[in-house]
Amino acid sequence: MLIRITKELKMVTTNTTDHRSKKIIQTIRRLYQPNGVKFLTGEEHMQLNKKFVIGFERVRHLPQAEALMGKVGEYIDEGKAGGWKDKELKLAILIEETQKNVRLISYCLFHLIQIVILTPIVLPSLILNGPIMAICKYKGKKHQAKGESVSQSRQAHGTLQ
Repeated sequence: MLIRITKELKMVTTNTTDHRSKKIIQTIRRLYQPNGVKFLTGEEHMQLNKKFVIGFERVRHLPQAEALMGKVGEYIDEGKAGGWKDKELKLAILIEETQKNVRLISYCLFHLIQIVILTPIVLPSLILNGPIMAICKYKGKKHQAKGESVSQSRQAHGTLQ
């Protein structure tokens, strides 16, 4: 009877060699979210945990897995020291991303409002001063061409200082 109970318990629980490994695997599993899945049923959750344990036991001795375990262990320790839970950290990340989006939107709106408000103020002076700017541009090009021809003739005669 005891053997049967043990066997059944192993089928429904996540089994690892030590408690720290179990916490690390569960944390990795919590951080991993399958694409397109927002909510897992209890059975799906247990199956995913078991797959993680089986997969982790296969690659546990690799340096990459040891490095990952070390980083996740530090993450757990820092969260515990700060009194944070995974859900709270996910919420903090979501709030930070939302704040970035709000800052971007407010920046764009501020400049759009500036354009809308300043365009009617600038437009009349642009219309009134437009012909003057065109005349100045035309006269400037004419004087520039004249200055270049004088410069070339001085160069030819050697009177350029």
